[in-house]
Amino acid sequence: MMSNSNVFLFQTGLYILTLVAFSSTELWSTVSWFIQIFYPIIIFISFFWNWLYLYLNAFAEYQYNMVKMDSYKAKCIGIEKMDWIDHLMDWLRRTLTFRADPCELYHRMRDTNPSPFMLVRPDKVFMVTFITIFTAPMEELGIGICEFVKVLLADSPFTVQITLFLLLALTVVAAFQHGIAGLFRSPPR
Repeated sequence: MMSNSNVFLFQTGLYILTLVAFSSTELWSTVSWFIQIFYPIIIFISFFWNWLYLYLNAFAEYQYNMVKMDSYKAKCIGIEKMDWIDHLMDWLRRTLTFRADPCELYHRMRDTNPSPFMLVRPDKVFMVTFITIFTAPMEELGIGICEFVKVLLADSPFTVQITLFLLLALTVVAAFQHGIAGLFRSPPR
């Protein structure tokens, strides 16, 4: 059984190995050396930036939970004595409900020292980095295309809308099949 720190090191090493394998494949041979070096550096910086962002959010949530549990502090550490009404309420809470003991939750929150590597898992950081680098720009591109199509088809009659929509669909298919530059390239002689 691997401990959490070993799992973290394994996952981080696996992500770095994947990044190195991705950046050193033959697919990159047509890309300039500057991009080959620059792109992994940007991913590496973004990975740690996202980890810091997620860690600060997780630590703020931990601090919020500690402040929320502060109302139980006096009774749980024994500074304030419990009278018979408090004992009766505690007994009713334990026997009639399934709620957890607030003192147990308080001690569990107080005794756990939030390690930065345990609050934020590396796979979550990797997914946030992937979404930030790859899918967020694609979302902006999709919003732009959607707005373009809305404006293009807004004032057109229905029969022209069908023709324009088919023309746009064929343009997209041609762009994916031959690349964007292929649309404007003259055929070979």
